Amino acid sequence: MSNKLWTGLSVLVCSLVLFLGVVPQANAITISDANSTATLTFGAGTLDITLTANNANPGSVGSVLSGFSFNLSATGSTLTTSSGQEITINSNGTFALGATVSTGWGFGAFGTGSILCVVCPGGVTATATPEHLIIGLPGGGGTYTGNSSILGNGPHNPFLNHTATFHITNAAFTAGTTVGSGTFFYGTDFTGTVPEPASLLLLGAGLMGLGISRWRKGQA
Repeated sequence: MSNKLWTGLSVLVCSLVLFLGVVPQANAITISDANSTATLTFGAGTLDITLTANNANPGSVGSVLSGFSFNLSATGSTLTTSSGQEITINSNGTFALGATVSTGWGFGAFGTGSILCVVCPGGVTATATPEHLIIGLPGGGGTYTGNSSILGNGPHNPFLNHTATFHITNAAFTAGTTVGSGTFFYGTDFTGTVPEPASLLLLGAGLMGLGISRWRKGQA
């Protein structure tokens, strides 16, 4: 084999290795607060979200995970599948694990972003309400010791056991798509608020006026 041919093949192989090494395959982002974690993994046309309730043995349904909003527009996005394992908690704190089922959570627009929810704001519906909140693991004794909003509460049972996954599709998603922030919601009363456009305009006008005022003082 000639030196020129060998050199050409070497350059081609090195180029392929470099190319394959830098092509992004997926982009995983983790968002968390004191009680929950969301892992968002973007790929070509897809977004997979795993929600995990980290607060073991919650004292009441008011601290059980029921929603997650994030600053990515829902335009063009569809929740195609979701799943979680059902768990039914008895009045004495023992529990029975059930099948892995569709969560029944809703997905849609929330302000300028998106929301996944079982207890949802107006305009977003969930078929599971008020069941299928994601509950943390039991206490140290292997049982739950929360109040009657959890123990043996028919309307709230079954919960989802510790974690749930959601698969969202959007042709615009790439492995480089990202989000910067997210908010978790808890309990069976939706308490999230979104700034109204008029409020945002007023805030912007106020900041602009403050900037002009400071500029004038600087010119005096």
